[in-house]
Amino acid sequence: MLSGGETQYRVGLKMDFGDHYFDKSGERTGGDCGTGLSMPLAVEHGWSYYTNVFANTALRFKDCPGERQFSLGDTEIGLRRRVNPLDNGLVWEATLILPTSRIGDTRNSDAAEFGLELGLHRRQRPDPYRLDLDRDPLAGHWDYGTSLRAWAAHLPLEWRAYLAYSRPLGLTNFGLGQRAWSFSADLDWRQSIARTHPESPAVDNHDDFHILNLSLYFGYPLARFERLGISLQKSLLGENRDDSSGISVTYGKTFR
Repeated sequence: MLSGGETQYRVGLKMDFGDHYFDKSGERTGGDCGTGLSMPLAVEHGWSYYTNVFANTALRFKDCPGERQFSLGDTEIGLRRRVNPLDNGLVWEATLILPTSRIGDTRNSDAAEFGLELGLHRRQRPDPYRLDLDRDPLAGHWDYGTSLRAWAAHLPLEWRAYLAYSRPLGLTNFGLGQRAWSFSADLDWRQSIARTHPESPAVDNHDDFHILNLSLYFGYPLARFERLGISLQKSLLGENRDDSSGISVTYGKTFR
């Protein structure tokens, strides 16, 4: 959660590790397009101490046989609030998904529909009001959460759950000129609540699917409110879903 009046934006560049997908049997299969590129864009604003608003999308490029395609990803606009006004670690989110992926996409799908996602997220951090407790500045922390996504059309419900671990790799103290890398690892599971159709195209978004992704992130503070990040994402297993493995570089800045 950002404090009231703070604004944070992030911009990145992601390169996929080739064009692959998991078929209906769970086998990783190569596609016929070149390596995809995307530029994620995100902004978040502290509306108040209790409420944040955020939005994100992505610019995408894909080189497929007979066509080169520039398009937008779907745009998400959301609201995030504390469950307990005095606890920064437990929040709920409501996100509206706008089908902007139809804009400029020569291969658009009926999967591009309006959606709504509701989630609950927990960040386990020391209580900042407990000044009597000793804190290890290099301690690791766990995050976890779950959400449910629904669509306006006849697409299946989607359930998500994740578990993440993060820790600093050294001490950062700008007063002493110290800067250090931080590390986080994230396991993200997504699956539909649907059935599989008898037809067998490469990937059918109306069918049953699941995907398990592992992300490794290394962040470095460029300044007190600026950060550069490098992340590696690997799709470990899946079924009837695109493989999203790739490498990303992200820059973020917070304004007060």
